[in-house]
Amino acid sequence: MSSFKDFLELEAKRQRAETTERDSVREEWIRAVDDLLALMIDWIKAADENGVLKIERTTHKIREPRIGTYEAAGLRLVSGLRAIDVVPVARYSIGSIVGDSLGTSIRHGRIDMSYGGRRFMLYRQTDGEGRLNWIIVDDQDYIGRPFEQGTFEHAIESLLG
Repeated sequence: MSSFKDFLELEAKRQRAETTERDSVREEWIRAVDDLLALMIDWIKAADENGVLKIERTTHKIREPRIGTYEAAGLRLVSGLRAIDVVPVARYSIGSIVGDSLGTSIRHGRIDMSYGGRRFMLYRQTDGEGRLNWIIVDDQDYIGRPFEQGTFEHAIESLLG
């Protein structure tokens, strides 16, 4: 029979391994959020020759049971008195989308774009080949569409229009 000391040593090893995995997942998620926000900023700057949208960076403190507490970047896109908030919600997310087959509602991250009562959810998911990609979902029809410049611009127009 092992001693209590042996038990605690095994527990310490287990916790170290979990911490390493948790830190790795959290850091990868924060990088993915940063990369997506940079892409959004690039698209806005390329299209907004007149400087209609003011881009403000925001920071959000998030607590998730599986990866702990962390800070992630967001954006506030201001046009006059209106502002779209782009806010990371969670690395581990569940979100049903029209057309999902049973059991495919688990996502690898969620970011919300919202203004007033409207919202678009950006979900990160794996495609058929195991690659991660982003989709955008309108809260009015819940149909997932590939997240690309056109769907991003449509979301901004819908939120501000």
